[in-house]
Formats: sequence, structure tokens, C-alpha cells
Amino acid sequence: MPEIQILKSNESMINSGKGMVRAGDLATRITPENVKTQMYRLEMVSVTLAKRHVTTTVLPGYTIPPRSEGWTYAPPEWIAKADEEGYGHLMAISPPGPLTCRSRGKILVIAAGKHAVTVCLALETAIIGMPTSTYRKIIEEGLVHASDIDKKGPKLPTFLIPSEMVVPLSSKQNHVIRIVAAFVSEKWTWTINDFTSLVRLHVTSRDRPWSSEEIQPDNKEVWELLLERYNSGPDLVLEWGIASEKMDEWRDWIIRTYRRRIASISNTKTCGSTRKSSSFSSKEDYILFLEVRNPNYNVNSMIEFNLYRTSGSTDSATNHNEESNNSFYMKLNPIRHELTKNRFLCFSGIGKYTANEILHELAIFPGTPSYFICCNGKRYADFKEGIRRYVKQFSTDEYLSRASSVPNTNNPVSFNEHLNTLYLRKYVKVYRRRMAVVPRDLYNKYLSLGLLDPNHTIGRPYQFDKSKLLPENKKWKYLPVLRYHKPLAAYTIIAAKPPEEWGTFPAPSYVSTDINEFGYATTIGPAQFRVQLLNRPDFRNIEPGFFKPGRPKTERTGRRGRPRKGLTRKRVKKMLASQGGRSFKHLILGNPNSPAKKGEYNKSELSDLTAANIFRQRWIFSCS
Repeated sequence: MPEIQILKSNESMINSGKGMVRAGDLATRITPENVKTQMYRLEMVSVTLAKRHVTTTVLPGYTIPPRSEGWTYAPPEWIAKADEEGYGHLMAISPPGPLTCRSRGKILVIAAGKHAVTVCLALETAIIGMPTSTYRKIIEEGLVHASDIDKKGPKLPTFLIPSEMVVPLSSKQNHVIRIVAAFVSEKWTWTINDFTSLVRLHVTSRDRPWSSEEIQPDNKEVWELLLERYNSGPDLVLEWGIASEKMDEWRDWIIRTYRRRIASISNTKTCGSTRKSSSFSSKEDYILFLEVRNPNYNVNSMIEFNLYRTSGSTDSATNHNEESNNSFYMKLNPIRHELTKNRFLCFSGIGKYTANEILHELAIFPGTPSYFICCNGKRYADFKEGIRRYVKQFSTDEYLSRASSVPNTNNPVSFNEHLNTLYLRKYVKVYRRRMAVVPRDLYNKYLSLGLLDPNHTIGRPYQFDKSKLLPENKKWKYLPVLRYHKPLAAYTIIAAKPPEEWGTFPAPSYVSTDINEFGYATTIGPAQFRVQLLNRPDFRNIEPGFFKPGRPKTERTGRRGRPRKGLTRKRVKKMLASQGGRSFKHLILGNPNSPAKKGEYNKSELSDLTAANIFRQRWIFSCS
């Protein structure tokens, strides 16, 4: 499911009009001002929507349009399905109005005219802008029934993308797009697309148009009205104060929960009213027990603790205690899981990718028990401030100008290679990464805490070698990324061992496939959606002789600025670098014997492959 980064880029793209294509000559070119000033109305494509995935709210005063001649924009089969689902009134041509978009967590609100659509995004939900003529052409192409396209969602029809919009050298799979709804104007259309058919829509209708001034967090009545159906919690950027209060409620719940669990342990392990500290398997266990017996006990003393085991016990007793401890420690609510469960609606917009990146920035082991963070005031304050600092970057002009950019082409479903490269380089540090680029300050923090020493146990005192700290003239360092498989399902550069009382985790393994090398499988970022990704040219499939003598043709789009040049050897090298750095010797030098399968390289090709990887790294960081 798209996370807070994608929602913020969608909001900026719609409100600023960046998701447009400035095509044609000066007389017909669509500018951002044209996109923003257009008057839009809602069109529902009912045949591509799953059953019971559309709900409606009709506010008092709204009049359902009569079904007179010319009342609808939809074909009869669309109207029949909408009537069956109970939203037939949305098939009527409604009065247009200005378009407004707001995001909150993982929820998107798009309003125009008398209808406001609350979108609960699914895994492959994307917002794509295109000229209205292009939208009509796709609709006219007709529906196709695909039996093997959707593997997760229901088998629903989809629209075939016109052949002239399919990029050469792109995927050989069927190029289709499932448009579920659209906001249409005279010149421009914003489409809501969902490849998996799992998107959910809630449409709120009233007797007067919606305005951007009233759809704001400060207007509690309208804000809650539009978002109560899929309430994912306060926005971590717009409503940080409310989110902070909910985090405090979550912290109190974590502490109360562990007090009850420790009380339960103390009742099952003791037969009398007293218990010696030597009967506990760890010092932390004993501290938690003291806190239960005395609520005024200073839990801050748990920051530094040393593990120790009870001596003199029999093997059978030890095994029994370890089994009991493991059953308890497996309930310690790892912080990676808590970030994605969104208890008390305090971590709205955070998913698996964001959770791993936040913990990496804070140098926190993903399997750290939530209580270990919440029991200490300073540790909890640093954790909360780290979340605020991390999500705040996705509301900056620097991020929004990049994330809402569009490719320099007339094709609205072309893949944005430039945006994809920039996003993966700057905003994906450890998630599905083979190697992490760690800045100097963060690396020195990891080193001083002993988190990079595989012989160190997290939480114990550590004496580090100061000579290993990165000097001022070194800005970053490469570190391998470790992957913890399920149930933890996390990525980290921490090599130190977690304490035994934190539970048992599966042995980690180094990441073998980098996120750049997933081919046509969607990954992370505003450019990584199915429709555009399948239209990504695979430069590894270029046949010998592809490059022709002479200067390549320049593509004229009518846009301001420098026109896009045709493919050159230098540009193909860069594209190969962004697609995994595979050998490009047979592409540049015209070698007809290209490596067909992984592992089938001779010595010269292996050396060339190494050179390609070095080129990829140098090119990426020369742009930073």
C-alpha cells in the first residue's frame, strides 16, 4: 500500500498541476495554469470496481438528478452495475467545479463540484494525469477481460492501452490500465487507477460545490466528515500535535501491558509473597518485577543493564525457564511491528518501508521491544522526535518538486526514469538494499554504540576504537544490509546481537538482490506503479546494431527548456546503471554474444560486469 511519501507527492502533483503533459504547439499546449484552472467533474467507471468497494453519503439538501435525455456520461452496462451497487446517482453528469486534493496518512481526498471522493489506496493505486482526449481514447479502446493479470484482487475487466502509447523495448506483457474513477475537465483529466482491484472509494455528495478553503485540518467538521469512513489517524505532518498525543496514549498502553505481563509472570513463578532477584533470568526481568510491585520505581534505571543467568540450576530447570522466557519474550511487540500496526491511530501513513527507514535513521534494532523504548523518557522522546523529523522531509519543496515531477514526453503512461533514480538514491537507504550508503555522522553513531560489531550484544557497555571513526573528509561509507525474515521482516545494517530476553529471531542473511534489480516487479517510490513500470524500456534487451551512425533525433514536445535528446551510448550506460548495472559490453561494442543467463559469463565479461557496477556507483554519487 502506498505510504505517506506517495500520498504527499500525489497531493502536490494534483494541486500544482505538475502531472500534466505540455504537448503540441503553442496554440494547443496545456500549461500547469490550464490544469489548475480547469473545472472538473466526477466520472465513475463502475465496471472496473469490485463489489461493495464503493460507498456513498448523501448530505441533506442534495438532489439526485433526474434521468432525462443526455443525463449521463456512462454506457448502459456501467449504469446497470452502479444501480446494483447503490451509487447510480453518480453516473449523472454533475456540475463541474475547482479541483482540490488533500492527503492524510494513507487516505486521499479529491473533491470537485458537488462530489468529494475519499480514496483508501490499495497496493497498486496510482493517480495519472492525461489530456482528456487521451482519456477518451483509452475508454474507446474498450474493455478486455484478463484472467491472469490480477493475482490478488478480483478478476475484473480493464482497458487496453493504445499501441502508440507502448514504449519500444518495454515489457512484453499486456499493457493495460484499470481506471476506476476520473475527474474530467475540458482539456485535462485526472484518473484513479488500481491494478489489483482492491481500492475502496467513498463519495460524499452535497447541494453545493466543495472548496479548497474548507477541506483543511482546521475545519474539524468537514475534515472528519470526509475522513471518518477510512480513518487512519491524524496526519504526521499536518496534525503532529494530535498525533503526538496519540503516541503518548500508545506509550501508556505499552507500559500498562507489560506491567500486567510481568505481574502474570510473577504470579506463575512464585509460590509465596516474596521472590529473590536470583530467580529471574535477566536483570531487566527483575526491574520490571520491581516496577509492578512498586509503581514509583525508577524505570529509567533500565537504560544500561547487564545480562546474567541464575547459577546452580539443573539442566531441566534451565530448559524450562528458557522455554517460559521465550514464550514471554515473543510477546514483546517489536518496534518494527508496532510502527506498522498503527495502534491508537498514532503512526498513520507508516508502512513496512517507512518503518525500516525510520529505525535505520535512529540506529534502532527493528526487533527492539516497544517497552524498552517507552519505559525511558529520553529514549521515547528521541524516538518520537525522530519520527517527526523523518516525515517532515516529505512536505518540503525539495521533495515535492522531485516526487511530483513528470517525464519529458507526450506519453502520460511512460516510466519516469529520472524520478525513479533520484528517489531510490535519496530516500531508500536500507529497505531491499544490498548496500547502504551511511553518512559520516550516522556511521560514527552506529560505531560508537557497537552496533556494527557482530560480537557485541546490544545494550551492553562497549569500548569502540576511535581510529575507526570516519574523519571529516569522508562523507559516507558503504555497509552491507542484513535482512531478517518473517516474523520480524526487517532490514538493517546492525550486526550486533540482540539480548536473549528480547526473544529469538531467525538468523539474518545478506540481501542478494538490490531494489534496482527487480525488473518489472513494482517496488518503492512515486514512479513504481504497474502501468508505468511495464512501459519502462529494458535497455538490456537492445540488440547489436541498435545505435546508428550520426546524431540522434531530438524529440520536440513543445515544452519550455531543452528538448529531450534521442538515445546515445552515454545515456544507455546511465539507464543500464539505474537498472542494475548489468554488463553493457555487447551493447556498446556490438558483441553479438551477449550473456544469456546469470552465471554464464567468461572472464572478460565478468571484468566488464564489475566495471558496470563501479560505473553505476560512481554515476549515482556524482549526482548527489
